[in-house]
Amino acid sequence: MSVYGYMRIKREEKKKAEELFALYNEYPIPKENFFIDEPGLKKVRSEYMELKKKLRSGDLIVLPSLDKLGYNYEGILREWRELTQKYGVEIKILDKPLLDTRKGEEIASIVMAILECVADRERGKSKLQAEGIRAAKERGVRFGRPQLKYSAEFIDTAERFRKKQITLQDALGETGLKKSGLYYHLHRLIELGIISK
Repeated sequence: MSVYGYMRIKREEKKKAEELFALYNEYPIPKENFFIDEPGLKKVRSEYMELKKKLRSGDLIVLPSLDKLGYNYEGILREWRELTQKYGVEIKILDKPLLDTRKGEEIASIVMAILECVADRERGKSKLQAEGIRAAKERGVRFGRPQLKYSAEFIDTAERFRKKQITLQDALGETGLKKSGLYYHLHRLIELGIISK
């Protein structure tokens, strides 16, 4: 039986993660059995996928919390089922000592039943939210940042800056914007056809 540790963390917390596993786990986890994913824009968990390739029946996965298995309850439920049923591995959740499948088959069954209930509820909320958004849009409700109305003074300043009649510093002083904000709005004004290219 091999023992593995997995979590998603920020880069600077990597050492902290190793200390956390060492502190709470009665089994020493070899450093090569730590799988730590750093969050990113894409939800690809490459280290987690590597961990799953190494798993054998009877292995133990130690997680600091249940949410490390997925991004929502449906994902957590899917992973819990796959790990316990397909791979036949044991799972121990550090912040919930009762969530330890080594304590018996009924623990895994209870956890799956609870996760199914919560995932159903989450799906229901998502559908309800989608219906609410659709109904609001039909009533004419606009979402997002309100459209910015450019004042005549702002347009004049942007136009003069574009024509190089005033310097960047003058334009920033007159508008009260930072450089990136000025260029953003300048681009928007051109896009909207308010000022010429």
